[in-house]
Amino acid sequence: MKTIYWLTGLPCSGKSTIARELAIYLNAEILDGDAVRAIMSNNDFSKEGRATHMRAVALQAYRLSRDTNVIVALVSPLRKIREEVKRKYSNVYEIYVRCELGVCKDRDVKGMYAKAMRGEIANFTGVQDEYEEPLNPDLVVRTDKYSIQECVNQIIERIS
Repeated sequence: MKTIYWLTGLPCSGKSTIARELAIYLNAEILDGDAVRAIMSNNDFSKEGRATHMRAVALQAYRLSRDTNVIVALVSPLRKIREEVKRKYSNVYEIYVRCELGVCKDRDVKGMYAKAMRGEIANFTGVQDEYEEPLNPDLVVRTDKYSIQECVNQIIERIS
């Protein structure tokens, strides 16, 4: 069994960018939130919908981890479900990609935060819905204070 590196954090915190860089080093598969939602055709952003989505991604990551390292880049805002996933799958390594909300909003090239603040998007994490920060992540990287490469280096140093 290989490792599942679960990157969690606010939208636009840098999860996907870190995942792409880290995958090169780890020779890992990536399960990215946007891509996975498109494949699963899941547009249910209620708490129940998010919980179901997180569990489905965790199961897929677990299955893939039989053969390769897996990087999950997913907002995964529900602490209870992240903790449930870590209990169920012992090979999950939780990395909190921490970034101040204002910085995330400034980085938002798709304009999702602005749309959410105008009411065009419902249940958007960081605007209408809360992101529940991890209480005991395996690692915290600060993308609002360090470059993506520095954050990737922090991860590599920790897991080596």
